[in-house]
Formats: sequence, C-alpha cells, structure tokens
Amino acid sequence: MNKDEELDSYKAKKIAQKEFRKSKAKKKQYYYTVIEGYKPGVYYSWSECQEQTKGYPSPVFKKFSKKEDAFAFLNGDITLDDFKVKEEEIAMMSINNKTIIDLDRDKNVFNIETFNKYEDDFYIFTDGSYHKDKHKTQWKSIKHNKNMKDDDDTKANMISKFGIYFGIKSINISHQEIKATINQCELLAIKYTLMVLDNYKKQIKLYQKEHTKNIIYIVSDSQYCINALTIWIDNWLKNSWKTQLDEQVKNKEILISINLLMSKLKLHKVHYKFIHVNSHRPPPLSNPKEMFLWKGNQLADYLAKDYVYE
Repeated sequence: MNKDEELDSYKAKKIAQKEFRKSKAKKKQYYYTVIEGYKPGVYYSWSECQEQTKGYPSPVFKKFSKKEDAFAFLNGDITLDDFKVKEEEIAMMSINNKTIIDLDRDKNVFNIETFNKYEDDFYIFTDGSYHKDKHKTQWKSIKHNKNMKDDDDTKANMISKFGIYFGIKSINISHQEIKATINQCELLAIKYTLMVLDNYKKQIKLYQKEHTKNIIYIVSDSQYCINALTIWIDNWLKNSWKTQLDEQVKNKEILISINLLMSKLKLHKVHYKFIHVNSHRPPPLSNPKEMFLWKGNQLADYLAKDYVYE
C-alpha cells in the first residue's frame, strides 16, 4: 500500500468511527420552559417550544437539561437573574492585565489559598475569545460565507482576548492579544495559568504536602485544548510535531512552550489536572458542583469578552 492509499484508508477509518459513534450516541433529553408565550408550561421538544413562542410578542423561555430545573423556573423558584453572573460578584473581582504582572519579580501577587475552592480542590477557569469590538462605532457585518475573502476592515474590528478566573479574592486576568485565533487565545490562557503554577510551585508543593489529596484543576470549555494537551500531544512529540496526516501541528510554538511547563510541573510533582466544561449551557441549578463549574466558566468568559481594561 502506497502513501496515498494509506492516507485514504486512514480517512475512511476515521469517517467510519465517527459515524459509528453518532449512531450509538443517545440523544440527550432537554426541557423547554415557556414563561411568556401562548401557553406557559414545560415542553419536551424544541418544536413544541417554538409553537408556543414564535410570533408571540417578547416571549420568555429557557432550555434546561434537568426536568426539576425546568419546573422550578416555571414555578418561580428560579428567575432570569439566576442565569447571569451577578454584578456584585464582578464588582468584587480584582482584575489585571498580565503584561503589568512580572511573574519572575512579583512573587506575592498570587496566593494559592485565594484560588477558587470546591471541597478539597482548587479550580482555575480559563477562556479565550475572538469577537467583535463593541466599543468601536463602525462595524461591518460578517457574512458567514466560506468562499468569502478576508476583509481587512472587518478584522480591524475584531479583538483577540483571554481571561483567567483564579478566584473572587485573587488577582484575575483579562488580556488582549494581537491577531490571535480563538484556539490560540484558549491555549495562551492555559499557558499563563501553568506559568503561575510554575512560579508558585514552592508554595503549592508545601500546601499539597499538608493536603495530600489536593489537586489544582485547570478548567477550559475548549475541547480542542483538552484533547491537544491530554491525548494528542504525546503522538505529536513522537512524530516531530506532525499529525497522522503528516501535516504540521497547528499552534506548534504555543504547544511546545506549554509542554515545557507541564514537564517542569511533573518534575516538581505539582498535582494538577485539566478538565472540560461545556460552554453556553443552561445552569445546572440542582447540582452544586456543576453549578460551581458553570459559574466559574461564566466569569472566565466575562474576563475574556466583556471586561474592558482601563
């Protein structure tokens, strides 16, 4: 079998695996609560929800993954405010730009005990964005056409940013990058988080020596980042940073620097893990831990998108 045949065989195998997973995947049940519509209630499909809201003036409805949350919203036990990050929480956050923090010099900026904590573990939430600049007066609409050429005026109105939510009592990061893609911003947020762990590894090791079960979780809503750093990276290293299709790995330089940081943390036995959370999902109000993760992700999203650094 020549190289082209091997490539075709590999592609066919991947397509077959994808189709198999799709056929086996169980369709998730969602619940749709209509508060303001033709007939308020809880509906079990999007089409039923549409029937009650389409054409209705200013309809109010929400999607839920749990039936009890859907009925709690209908009964008024949950309100629209529960779906938002509260302004008082944002006001309490200390937010900085990473460029004015010299991690090598400023050794007292971060304190592990001010990080987000759930039970025995710490959680650091990361997010990246590539979005329209709301603060520019002129904006040309983006047409989602795959054949459309890049528009320099449109790109000039876009912002690349990342945000890191360490904790309500900690310094948090909102940083703008220059011409970075969404995946690059997601990776850079993780890279900076690992830099913090590396710079504070002495403090972390002392804490984890006393609290032997403690793990620092780095939370991301980017499946690409989680897969890249926990699954794909070992094969990329063995294959000289080439994919199975013999193509250069995208974002190679950032990934190399992240891998170096991960190796240092492993050498010094700093206990951390990556975990993935789904973004833009309804708040899991009946599950305390999932709600903790949801809120942390929302605050990281705010830092990566909405916060304007003065």
